[in-house]
Amino acid sequence: MIRPTEKTIESRLPPRIAIRKDAPYESPHILVLIDDPECTVIEPLASKRDSLKKLYDFDLLEDSGHLTGHHVTSQEDLDSVAQSLRKLASKERFQQKYGASDDQSPILFAVGDGNHSLATAKRCWEAVKATGAPMDHPARFAIVELNNVHDAGLCFHPIHRLLECVDPADMVASMTKYFEAEGSTVTFEEGAKHDETEAVGGEVAHRIEFVSKTKSGVFTISKPKLVLAAATLDSWLNPYVEANSKAQLDYVHEEYTIEAKSKGDDATAGFLLPTINKNDLLKTVVQEGTLPRKTFSMGHAPEKRFYCECRAILP
Repeated sequence: MIRPTEKTIESRLPPRIAIRKDAPYESPHILVLIDDPECTVIEPLASKRDSLKKLYDFDLLEDSGHLTGHHVTSQEDLDSVAQSLRKLASKERFQQKYGASDDQSPILFAVGDGNHSLATAKRCWEAVKATGAPMDHPARFAIVELNNVHDAGLCFHPIHRLLECVDPADMVASMTKYFEAEGSTVTFEEGAKHDETEAVGGEVAHRIEFVSKTKSGVFTISKPKLVLAAATLDSWLNPYVEANSKAQLDYVHEEYTIEAKSKGDDATAGFLLPTINKNDLLKTVVQEGTLPRKTFSMGHAPEKRFYCECRAILP
C-alpha cells in the first residue's frame, strides 16, 4: 500500500545509509500523499486544531512563512483517522477510481518526495532486524509528513532539463528522427510557449518547449507511447546523453534559469516541461508504474528547507 512515485536509484542509498545507521534521531524530508478529495483524514483534525495541544508556533526565517504544530492524542481522533484511511484503501474504491485490474493491489500512500530517504529507513531497519531486534524497535518506523494531494496549499511544479556541451541543431535532428521512427509526427511552432499543466490519459500529443540561443519554440509530438511528457522526452534524451560523452544533463526547477543559460551559450539548450496534474498523480502511478526521474517538485525551494519534526530511532 506504500509506493514510490519515482524509481529508486540504488547508488543514492549507500551515503544515506551511512548517515542513518548509527544516528540517534531522524529528521527526514519524506512527503507521503493520500488521494482524499472528500477531505476525510487530515482536514477534520485541522478544523478542531484550536482544541488540540499546541506544540510550537513561530515564524520561519527568510520570509518563508509560519509554522504551527498541534498534538493529536485522543483515541477518538486516532480511530477516526484509521477508519478514514481504511476506506481510502478499499479495493473496490481503488478499482473504480483508477480503473485498476483485479490483480493490482490498492495504493494508499504515494511517496511524493523523499523516496530515497524512506528506502534508506527500510534498509536500515532490515539490518537492525537481522540482529534480533524486537518488532517494537523504533528503527522499524520512519517519520513522514502526510499530505492530501488535493490540499490547496500543495502545489506541483515541473522540473526542466538543461543540456550543456551539446550541439542544439544535432539534438533537434536526433529527437525528430527518434520520435518519427516511433510512429509520431513531430512539428515545431517558432516562438510558442508550452502548456502549464497536462492531463493524464487520452493524450493525443505532448507539447515540450525548446530553448536555445538560435531556436526557441514548442515541439508537438503526436501519438506518444507514454502517458507523461517527461517520460516521452526522457525516452529519447537519456540515451542521447549517454551516447554523447561531453553532454551534461542537469535538472532545473525554474524556467528563468533555463532561458538565461540557453540564450547565453551556443552549446547549451533546454527543454521546458508542463506540470503534471496533481489530481492525476496516483492514477498515473497505477497506469504507468513509477514516474521518470525528476518528473515534478512539490513547492518551491523556500518552502522545503525546514525539517522540524524529529524522532528517536535508537532505543
